[in-house]
Amino acid sequence: MIGFSGKRVLDLCGGIGRNGELLMHYFETIDIIDLEPDFGSIPKEKQGTLFRANLKDIRQHIFDT
Repeated sequence: MIGFSGKRVLDLCGGIGRNGELLMHYFETIDIIDLEPDFGSIPKEKQGTLFRANLKDIRQHIFDT
């Protein structure tokens, strides 16, 4: 059991989808970043955005707001 929950979470290196099973119980929306991101068994209503990227190049996905 994890001690936090919320509206949205970013699963880093989520290509395998092994954390999705756990995260979908605690968060409304799950975004995934990986070289080959995949939602796996995460239900459609919980699927956020798939970011195809290498973590060493993450800066291209960070925006100043």
